Amino acid sequence: MDWQLLTTDEEITAFLGDVYGFHDGYLRAAHVVFGSGDPQASPYGDDRHKAVGRLSIDTPSGPHSRMRLIELRFEDLVACHVRPAGAAYDPTILEADIIRRDDVYYWCLAESLIGGTDSTWMGGRRLSWRVADE
Repeated sequence: MDWQLLTTDEEITAFLGDVYGFHDGYLRAAHVVFGSGDPQASPYGDDRHKAVGRLSIDTPSGPHSRMRLIELRFEDLVACHVRPAGAAYDPTILEADIIRRDDVYYWCLAESLIGGTDSTWMGGRRLSWRVADE
């Protein structure tokens, strides 16, 4: 599936409805790539200061249905925090949200957690998504 850009509050609300707010999903992976991500490219290229973040989240496609892998891509990454797993870590997502604040799109478990270290969150100036397991 091609990447689908999210730009309006209506698109974000519809997307969150389609993925049931990530309820009962779990974060599979978090990646950050600086520059083009091409290992052959010069580290001094025009895009060396840009970063792209990606979250991979397994989420149910509906009540009592199979899991599907949703990827979120944050272009022009502004900030992120990944809380590493520990002995008390539970990867289950009870609910997650996408918040647009100051032209930055954040994926978070709760808006109050953005900027903190108690959970995983990510924010970028452009946000797109795709189903990665089809």
